Formats: sequence, structure tokens, C-alpha cells
Amino acid sequence: MSEKVDEFREQYNKKVERHKEWLQSQGKSGERFVMTENFSGVTLKGDDLVQAIFLSKEIKDVVFEKMALEDVLFLNCKFSNTTFNDTKLNSSTFFNTEFNNCNIRGCQAKNLFLKQSVLTKVLVYETNLENAKISDAKINGSRLEYISAKHFNLSYADLNNCQLHECNFPRSVFNLNDYVNCKITNCIYDESDMEMFDIRSSELIKCSFEDTSFEHSNISIDCVSTSFENAIFEGCEVMFYGQAKLAGAEFDEMAYDAYREFKKKEHPGLIYDFLKENKLSNVVMPRID
Repeated sequence: MSEKVDEFREQYNKKVERHKEWLQSQGKSGERFVMTENFSGVTLKGDDLVQAIFLSKEIKDVVFEKMALEDVLFLNCKFSNTTFNDTKLNSSTFFNTEFNNCNIRGCQAKNLFLKQSVLTKVLVYETNLENAKISDAKINGSRLEYISAKHFNLSYADLNNCQLHECNFPRSVFNLNDYVNCKITNCIYDESDMEMFDIRSSELIKCSFEDTSFEHSNISIDCVSTSFENAIFEGCEVMFYGQAKLAGAEFDEMAYDAYREFKKKEHPGLIYDFLKENKLSNVVMPRID
């Protein structure tokens, strides 16, 4: 094993040196870093691999430490037990990738693009995802903590059994998302757009969706001190259980058609019950006979 690691490091260091020359000469000499081999059991630290390309099918038990991996393409890669620590991933692309039991800690990932990928048991911690876009992703059993992600875009994504804690997603876009069995605490989604945003069997604790627009969404959640003040619900089916703040919220006919049907079945905890129990003011709603 140690011989394989030594051999990999020798080849890797040569590629890094040629890549430095390629960057400095603006492509006139040297050679762009392209990694096609699988590799495992190594720590890569402090290297500048801006605009590199990774085509490795398997990257296992690897630590990327304080690396410059900006504007990098990761294509068809499978990461297992891999850590990105204090690494710059700005403007990089992950396409058709898999992450299993991975950690992304303290990274800069502005304008990152992740598409057609699967994340299972991944921890994303104290990472900046401003202007990042994640599309066609399946995120299972993962945790996102202390994330800063203004103007974040999460589209065509499924989140199952995930935990989100202290994440900040203001003025972001969440379209065609499906959240199932998720626990979301102290997260901010203010002034965001959510179209076809389905969240079921999930718990929201001390979250904020103020001034957020929901369209054609299905929302069935347990709430603890969660605010939807001044939110707009159009073409939605909404069920809140627990404590939801709805002052100034607007609901259209479809939301109340759903209420009427559930009320016939004596289903507890619906919108109307919240309006009555919390003595909310300035709530715009259609008449229900």
C-alpha cells in the first residue's frame, strides 16, 4: 500500500509542477492538471490546482487540505470517506458525482455548480455557498450546519432524512424540491422563491420564511416558533401543526379548498385553526362558508 501511495505522490507532484507552469504561462507551456487515475489514502495539502480536471472514478479516504480547487471540473467522480477542509471550491463544477460519508468543512464554495449528483451521509459545515447552484441532486441522511448561502439555488432536488441547522438562505430559489423526514432548526429562508416546493413529515424549529413566495407547493410540517409572516401561498396545500406565525400572510382559494376538505374529516392543526388560536392580524384569505 505504501509503495502505491509513494508512486501516486511522485506522479501527482510532477503533474502539480507542470500545472503551475501551465497557469503561469497562461497555457503556453507546461500542462494542465488532469487526473484520470483512482487514488486513495492520501492527504493533499496547500496545492494550487485552479482550472484542473478530475476524471477519477474513485477517490477514497482522501483529505483535501487548504487547497485551491477553484474553477475545477469534477466529472463522474465517486468520493468515499473524503474530506474537503478549508479549501477553495469557488466556481467549480461537480457533474454526475457521488459523495458517501464525506465532510466539507470551512470551505469557500461561491458560484459552485453541482448537477446530477448523489450525496449520502455528507456533512457540510461552516461553508460559504453564496450564488451556488445545486440541480438534479439526491441528498440522503446528510447534515448542513452553519451554512452561508445568499442567492442560493437548489432545484430538482430530493432531501431525505436530512438535518439543517443554523443555515442562512436569504433571497434564494428552491424549485421542485422534495423534503421528507427532515429536521430544520434556526434556518433563514427569507425573501426566497419556492415553486413546487414539497415538504412532508418534517419538523421546523425557530425558522424564518418571511416575505417568501410559495407556488404550487405541498407543505405539511410540525412548527415550533417558525415565522411565515408576509409570505404568499398560491396554489398550495398547506398544513401547519404546532406554532406558526402567519401575520400578514396571503393564501389563495386552493389553500382554503384543501382546508375545507380536511376540516370535514376533523383533521386538526390546519391553517384556519392557527388563525383562530394565535389571533393573527392582517391575514388575507378568501371567504369560506
